[in-house]
Amino acid sequence: MPVMLGCHTSIQAPFCKTSTEADCILKLGVLKRVELNERSLPTGHFIELDKDERQLADIGNSPYFKPLDHHYIAREAEENQMVLTDSKEKVSFVLLRDPSFRFWMLYNDDAKSGFFCPEPQTNMVNAPNVPLSYKKTG
Repeated sequence: MPVMLGCHTSIQAPFCKTSTEADCILKLGVLKRVELNERSLPTGHFIELDKDERQLADIGNSPYFKPLDHHYIAREAEENQMVLTDSKEKVSFVLLRDPSFRFWMLYNDDAKSGFFCPEPQTNMVNAPNVPLSYKKTG
């Protein structure tokens, strides 16, 4: 039986009492977005990151730049981590992941609820039913 491991991590941001959401910068090691169908299942296609997602991956962006319920292919090695920085307090929270976690799910409800979920996963959601090789789906 196929087994997928995923960490359902929820983070409150801001995480410092003196800070606001505008002080929070999220950097997430993602490479491409996994296209999802109307049931939120992978189609087997990948989407290039849009401008806001490229910023998220390269220099960081607000964890609330838009409502998110997206699935991503992770970057390799040391670039595949989550770093949430409070720019006002100059402190960061870092979520490192094992290299076997090759995908991220990123969820923030409505982008207004004060939390987001960076969830490292070992494979794509519904991987055995995605029309790609197991080497691409995990």
